[in-house]
Amino acid sequence: MNINNFGPFNADVWGSVSDWAMVAVTFYTLRYLRDTLKSQKDVQSLQQENTRIEQYKHRSSLKPTFALDAVTFKDDTIEQLVNLIVKFTFKANDNPAFKLSLKDSEFNKGWQVRFNINSQRNVLKGDEFSFYAGFQVQMRDNMYADTITFILNYNDADRNNYNQHIEYTVINGSHFRTINLPEFVEKLAAD
Repeated sequence: MNINNFGPFNADVWGSVSDWAMVAVTFYTLRYLRDTLKSQKDVQSLQQENTRIEQYKHRSSLKPTFALDAVTFKDDTIEQLVNLIVKFTFKANDNPAFKLSLKDSEFNKGWQVRFNINSQRNVLKGDEFSFYAGFQVQMRDNMYADTITFILNYNDADRNNYNQHIEYTVINGSHFRTINLPEFVEKLAAD
């Protein structure tokens, strides 16, 4: 009796049990490798997402924000023209801001701002800086209203660049402030 003879399945043609065992082991090894690589890819995707979240948290923990306080020193009306002199005070709330610059997006609407808008300064947490602005507007139907928008551009301690828009509106002697959250602009390269 020949141990390698399986009747119609000749070992020379069909292979022996060890050949078929090798095929089965190779198949399961390939399947295991495929599953392992897929699992690694899923883990890497989760790690990238966690890294993105942690970077956002870190950036948020360093992000400076500013508040605006405004005091009107003079508010008089001469022949349907309202004249205002307003002292604007910006305060750094959370974190220091570096290379702070301030500009007015509505420079042509009658506000006369006495401030070196292009100067860049560093502002520490809790620091304030102030300037005065003169304003003149025409009354219509015993009412007046206008808005000035300030755009603050600054960096945080990690060289992330932000813009923050702050609107100041005056309506018939009432003053309103709209302070938007800082918007991330870009990560600056190291100096």
